[in-house]
Amino acid sequence: VNGVRIPQDILLAGYDDQKISEQLTPPLTSIQLPYSELGRLAVEYLCNQEDAATHVTLAGRLKVRASSLV
Repeated sequence: VNGVRIPQDILLAGYDDQKISEQLTPPLTSIQLPYSELGRLAVEYLCNQEDAATHVTLAGRLKVRASSLV
């Protein structure tokens, strides 16, 4: 777009690692989210009928692809 080349001019990364990330040109570096763990924690929270807000940190995994390689 407008003469900007990826990754020569700018490195690009996304978040969520949807299937299309692999199919783009160049393939998009992205963070893989732990959906199974997120779902398990949500069900656990609901089943325990907890009233208090809970803060949870889940680690994603970086999937490096060509959009961020120089």
